[in-house]
Amino acid sequence: MKVTMYYSWKYDEMLAQMTRKKLKSNDINDIIEFTKRFEKRWKTREVKILNSIEKNSKLKFKEKAIRCYFVNHMIWKGNSQPLTVKMGGTLEDMEIVIIHELIHNIMVDNKDKLLNLVEEHYPEEGDYFRVHIPLLLIEKGVIEDIYGKKFFNKFLERDKRNFKIEWSEVLRLYPRYKKDIIKFLKNEDLE
Repeated sequence: MKVTMYYSWKYDEMLAQMTRKKLKSNDINDIIEFTKRFEKRWKTREVKILNSIEKNSKLKFKEKAIRCYFVNHMIWKGNSQPLTVKMGGTLEDMEIVIIHELIHNIMVDNKDKLLNLVEEHYPEEGDYFRVHIPLLLIEKGVIEDIYGKKFFNKFLERDKRNFKIEWSEVLRLYPRYKKDIIKFLKNEDLE
């Protein structure tokens, strides 16, 4: 699989209007430059990241290529379909957002295997919770592979603001997770 970085002025303009912001010409130049810098970094790390996602999930990407859009104006940090990342923070911050969104993508590619398993374990929980339990199990392994455990612990402190309940559950389950999300959800009693 290959991820290509792209800036679409029209897409960014649409998202700016949705957030009631105005797209400025210097924003466009900044994001084009940022996209080029990020793409240069990504090219050196892409194979390792994609392999780590597949290794930590035992799932396969079905798409041969995904286009990743960088934008200035969006409510969230990222969106999985279409793969979109809001510019902000460091190159490393953006890479972690892309990792998170790519895990969403690989889960969608394999939803026929995953969906019922997650619903069986968490019938009372909402979709947001159910989607993020397997995602964060995979993400923890990927971040530790790419950046190390010390980095993951710092990342976790920041990310708990967005996924406090989900991370609590994932950290409880992770010692039993053996980097195969389907087998884990089929065979583990998550109580």
